[in-house]
Amino acid sequence: MKNYYEILGVKRDAASEEIKHAYRNLVKKFHPDANNHSEEAKEQFQAISEAYQVLSNEESRKQYDSWGHTAYRKYAGHAGRYTWQEDEDYSRENGHCGACQTPKDDNEDEPPPHSIRVAVKMSYQEIFTGAVKSVEIPLQEPCSSCKGESNAASGKCHACHGRGYVERKQKVKVRIPARTYERCFYPLADILYEEEENIFPENIIIIVLLKEQKGFERKNYHLYSVRQVSYMAMALGGEIEIPTIEGTAKYHLEPGTRNGARIRLAGQGLWMPPKIGNRGDLYITLQVEVPKKLNARQKAALQAFWDTMQEDVGTSTQ
Repeated sequence: MKNYYEILGVKRDAASEEIKHAYRNLVKKFHPDANNHSEEAKEQFQAISEAYQVLSNEESRKQYDSWGHTAYRKYAGHAGRYTWQEDEDYSRENGHCGACQTPKDDNEDEPPPHSIRVAVKMSYQEIFTGAVKSVEIPLQEPCSSCKGESNAASGKCHACHGRGYVERKQKVKVRIPARTYERCFYPLADILYEEEENIFPENIIIIVLLKEQKGFERKNYHLYSVRQVSYMAMALGGEIEIPTIEGTAKYHLEPGTRNGARIRLAGQGLWMPPKIGNRGDLYITLQVEVPKKLNARQKAALQAFWDTMQEDVGTSTQ
């Protein structure tokens, strides 16, 4: 199996521009529309798109280099989850891509039928770093009272109520990899912590759910928040810090920014499934922060400012 670097025909230390250039050339060569939609071209195109999507992102590339090809595709949830994606250069030069209109089966990213599904909740930060979490796995064991022989026809066992088994839950640790997302799922055997013994049925699936986080509102993979900003910063402009789920980001305000303005930090939201994209965005609504307490000097300065504003208004109306 070729790794992503071999697929794009570049070295492991290739610069971002070199990777992008190789991708563009290969897309034009193997695009399904340019090859009569042959199955071979479709497979090549899909592999090229998958390789570029990982290697073009600095964070996912570092993770890929660290884990290796097989482990990355398995644990990052990428294996078999790529669809044809329209390339902008190809679209401009050759018209709209018809192959990209073929949707993937909506059920493909669903857990297998009849699987036992166990949820694990993660914070916004944990989906970036990965985390070891504790989950309770439901197990069925033969009833010790009736030795598993009880059934509705022979009469009910008081211990198992005629089922022949009893249910219990066992806590185990699982290692959820970084770059996961809401509703992403993993077979328990694939993410079981190293110290845990795998004595569980093969049909147990661990599904990732996200915990809501104070200060952020989540809509799909986008995040929304409100930032209080001083009047002077809104009026004069300048650099402010915006809280994000990974820390803080600096943003330059334009002078005269209005109260209630919304700004967008692209790619600062949550991870998306690979077939949809990379990351959502962070939208911040800016609100003027009115100070509740002012000392005498501050009051005098603010009054002087107000007086000059009134003078300007009076002059403009004459």
